[in-house]
Amino acid sequence: MNDPWLLGLFLGLGALLYSSVGHGGASAYIAILTLMGNLPESIRSIALGLNVIVATVAAINYHRQRAFSWRLFWPFALTSIPMALVGGWVAPSFGSGLKVLLGLVLIAAAMRMLFPEGKYLKENRERKSPDQSPSHPPLRVGIPWGGGIGFLSGLTGVGGGIFLSPLLVIGGWASPRMASGVSAPFIVVNSVAGLAALPISSEPMVLPNCLWAAFVLGGGWIGSALGSKHLTPNWLKRLLAVVLFVAAFKMLSSWAFS
Repeated sequence: MNDPWLLGLFLGLGALLYSSVGHGGASAYIAILTLMGNLPESIRSIALGLNVIVATVAAINYHRQRAFSWRLFWPFALTSIPMALVGGWVAPSFGSGLKVLLGLVLIAAAMRMLFPEGKYLKENRERKSPDQSPSHPPLRVGIPWGGGIGFLSGLTGVGGGIFLSPLLVIGGWASPRMASGVSAPFIVVNSVAGLAALPISSEPMVLPNCLWAAFVLGGGWIGSALGSKHLTPNWLKRLLAVVLFVAAFKMLSSWAFS
């Protein structure tokens, strides 16, 4: 598959699906580029660059719908930003082990797409404004989890939203919609930190071309505009999960026989 327009279309569709839940879509971009035979070392920076574009427009659209909480955001972002920088810096030293990490991240993303968000706590459902969080994560949770997610984000080239949003929902700190609105800017700062680490690492920076950027910008804007108003294309997310599982299998099998 060498047609840049067709590749751009697939990337745009990935952006549309992921941005509908406030994510940047890095795991989808990694899956698509992996299925085309690209090496992990060459696609990490591309995924981060596309992530910044899509997560930024998602953050704007969710913020317009008042689906954002600074008090939910900062405990995790406080440590995720420096740790994403560290993860991006040390990523080249992992060598073939990076394939394993990427494969596991893709599996986690696929599971995230297959299974429902789950229900947040009963007291949150009973509030007059269900998108408000009933409580806020304590620092003893936000700081270590933020650091771990940030490190994995910089290491693998994802923004961390696939881990943060379910954590916020399971913890009872946010509704799925609010979790999406918080995850979008979280992905932006982690992706920028991961990109900033590339010049000080031994890995070259390969950024997406203008065509790919235009496709994901359009897909990201449409998806986040719809998602911020409660649209959840569940059947499309299940199809995307199949693609992620295939890409993860290809990544892990290439590591096993390398």
